[in-house]
Amino acid sequence: LDDTVPKIGVYFVMQSLKYAKKGGRIGAIKALTADALGVKPLLVFRDGTVSDISLNRSFQAGIQAIFKNYCSHAGDDPEVFIFHARNPEDACRLRDLIRERFPQVQPRIETVGPVVGIYTGVGCVGIAFRKKEG
Repeated sequence: LDDTVPKIGVYFVMQSLKYAKKGGRIGAIKALTADALGVKPLLVFRDGTVSDISLNRSFQAGIQAIFKNYCSHAGDDPEVFIFHARNPEDACRLRDLIRERFPQVQPRIETVGPVVGIYTGVGCVGIAFRKKEG
């Protein structure tokens, strides 16, 4: 398991940072500013922590950012998981982008459980996949 974790890419975008603030994952000022400006950060889970890697002006731009990172970092493994928190429409939108570009990949769509969902809130969409070697 310890050898596998660094080989997995996990990217996601949230509708609001309100729940991440409530869970103590980010500061109040950052959450308030991002939500007031409508900014949707692209987040990555790496080395046991969540970090933002880009800022997007809309949720749909965040979905596109997830797709671009998938295209850049995905290996040959066709097993891809798309996850969402009560947002199947955007999860399907991401799935369709991947299928169009990579017909051999058939992503599975799953829902976020309560342990993760308490920090992401409703609307989160993300992806998990095996990264390229190297």
